[in-house]
Amino acid sequence: MNLKNSTLLHVCVFVLGLTTLTWAQATLAVPSASYPTIQSAITAASAGDTVLVGPGTFVENLTFPAKDFHLLGAGQGQTIVDGNFSGSCLNFSQPVSNAMVVEGMTLTNGTGDMIVYDSTTMMTAGGGILIHQIFGAFAPLIEPTIKDCEITNNDAELGAGIFMRFAGQVKIEDCHIHQNPAPLGTGITSGAIAAHFTNEMSMSGCLMENNTALTASGVINIDQSGLSLDDCVFSNNITNSASVLVTEPSNLFQTQSIKRCSFIGNKTLNNAASVLWLQANQRMVIENCLFAKNMGGVVILGFGSSADQTVRNCTFADNMLDGATVGVVFFQGGALRIENSIIVGNRATSGAVVRGRALTSTAGSYSEVFSIVETPVNSATLSTPTFIDAPNGDYHLTPGSTGVNGGTVQSLFPPIANLSAEVDRDGAKRLIFTNIDLGCYEGQEIAYHSSSTSAVGLGVGGPFDILRINGSKGNLFRTVTVPLGSSSTIAMNQPPSSLGPKGFAVFGLIGEAQEQTITSVPLGIGEMTFAPCPLSPTSPSLFTLTNNLTTGCLPLTTSTQTPWTSAPFPPIFVPLTLTFQGVLEETMGIYKRTNMVILKVQ
Repeated sequence: MNLKNSTLLHVCVFVLGLTTLTWAQATLAVPSASYPTIQSAITAASAGDTVLVGPGTFVENLTFPAKDFHLLGAGQGQTIVDGNFSGSCLNFSQPVSNAMVVEGMTLTNGTGDMIVYDSTTMMTAGGGILIHQIFGAFAPLIEPTIKDCEITNNDAELGAGIFMRFAGQVKIEDCHIHQNPAPLGTGITSGAIAAHFTNEMSMSGCLMENNTALTASGVINIDQSGLSLDDCVFSNNITNSASVLVTEPSNLFQTQSIKRCSFIGNKTLNNAASVLWLQANQRMVIENCLFAKNMGGVVILGFGSSADQTVRNCTFADNMLDGATVGVVFFQGGALRIENSIIVGNRATSGAVVRGRALTSTAGSYSEVFSIVETPVNSATLSTPTFIDAPNGDYHLTPGSTGVNGGTVQSLFPPIANLSAEVDRDGAKRLIFTNIDLGCYEGQEIAYHSSSTSAVGLGVGGPFDILRINGSKGNLFRTVTVPLGSSSTIAMNQPPSSLGPKGFAVFGLIGEAQEQTITSVPLGIGEMTFAPCPLSPTSPSLFTLTNNLTTGCLPLTTSTQTPWTSAPFPPIFVPLTLTFQGVLEETMGIYKRTNMVILKVQ
């Protein structure tokens, strides 16, 4: 390389370095000598910068210019923006993208800014956050991301917590929105959140609780807007004559979906009200949601909508509904489908069974696909599911309950193109074992599979659970837990249907049996939760605890025939999980699997 080219290269490198320095992202600390207030740092920040706000209370009403940056607080309850009852805590009126992130703050004591709602009406809007495009729907979009924020004790006529109008896609993630009251006022007032003429309000991982809307427009009011809810909890919110969530007419190009959400303990004070009021004119799919212990008229009210609605893999239980003559789900409009869902245990204040669903004469059609729906007619004879702990809010099905493996992935409308990507209310994969479970939760543990249950005594009063660890067949999930350093015994009881001792073997698996370990065993035994030695290839995770059958698998300890109890195991001082299951010779040459028991030392 000659000198001239070498010099030119160094000049280019130097210029590139200057350019890089010019574009480098900066961190603006608040409070500091340069930036004593949050607003001063917001004004000075460039696109891509981070405004880092420390702990403390900042009495400010923040306005945001048209640039994307990261406003990062110290966390909910640590960095507090206090609106001082003099306007919105945050005001977005200039175009920004989802790269404009507000994170880790508490927004409180906001009373909203005045906006022109229509040509004749001025109203306060957005007590906590106002997102308002003053130039109308065709102006550049405002679509910030609000993340890990607390929005509480704000007030306004429109959206006490958040109000958005003529916005793009607004993302609200992992936020706690609570105790935002909407005052009595005109019919267009709304509660904690309102989205009007907005492309999409997307909420995920949020908790909305103890908000009130004593007017006709709901705790959340969605009007001419798209809606996407995922993994949110709505708890103990109160409305007067409308609903916890209201979706009003919107155009066909906007999406509306509610997935993996829980609506628990909400109250509507009017018998005509509901938890969800669906009045949008495009398809809505509500799936993997829990509706429990709500009070009011009905749970879902599809009113005035001409679009089809689908309720898929949802659980409606223990709601107290004064609209008993209407139903848990009331629909008027297009077609309603209830798929893989459970609607049971819903009562009127009189104690009468509330119908699972009802239609008006103007409704299009109704269909149920693989669902359990209680009505006054079938209530006495219906095989209802059992929940793990419904009084305390646990609506997971118990293993072996009606509804486990009771659903289908066929004939769903619209079809699920890739079920493996679908998840239940817990975020766990759907379709773990034979079929999809009914309701909002999918049973994950091996105890949900029929291979974990006993086949001993079928047809003669059984099946009987005869395998025991420390005298127990385990909890609901067939698990016995013991502390580190303790000793355990395993026993094979005498089957109640047998007149004499029986031969048996007990096999072990190091670890917990899973979906992948289920195997089909010959000799008429059928499925077991794991392959017993020696019927499978040798595996270091498999062992035989005891065996007095004529098989070639060497046992760790000898045994008599039933009943039998082992000597105490040596104490185990490290965390360990073992799965046990046996085979019993019920009659000469006829073998049956026993129940499975999991031992957890922890």
